[in-house]
Amino acid sequence: GLPRRQRAMIHVGTTHAEGAITQLSGEAMPPGETGWVQIHLDYPLALAAGECFVVRGSQVDPRHGQTLAGGIVLHPAPARHRLADPVVLAALVDLGGSDLDDRLVAISRLAGVRGESAADMVRLERAAPAAVDKALERILARGRLRRLGSGEPRYFAPEAVDWLEQRACELVDKCHARQPEREGVERDELI
Repeated sequence: GLPRRQRAMIHVGTTHAEGAITQLSGEAMPPGETGWVQIHLDYPLALAAGECFVVRGSQVDPRHGQTLAGGIVLHPAPARHRLADPVVLAALVDLGGSDLDDRLVAISRLAGVRGESAADMVRLERAAPAAVDKALERILARGRLRRLGSGEPRYFAPEAVDWLEQRACELVDKCHARQPEREGVERDELI
């Protein structure tokens, strides 16, 4: 089992790094159980989605060197997640599933207001660009994601776009309240 938070040694392939493991459920994981964790490594490792890893006790752990757990990398560079967040936990279930459309939506949901580019999705999924492009068109047609931006657009979950629109309106209202004579707000002021 693993406590709610723990320092451990993470082994992937022939390399390893020490890091902190956090149970995303916010609760300890009993022995033999499975769960969602986020690992913050002390230094970066080259990881890809789908790679297996082993968790061993670190030097500060009385179980130093013992195998404590194992898992599969779902997202090699995620944002920091809040504990027990139902949106994150649901996205992780989809990210671990077999449906490409669901996995792409999950990647965008986990990116939050940063969104994800199609190129990042190809890299994270290790899928053919044509397959990701086709899936994104299906997803957009169904309204499961929104595409924003020119050049290299980014893909956002609808709730992230709603939040961004609400935040932009609040900032415009504040600027207008401070300087009502101005015609508008510069883009840089909204960032």
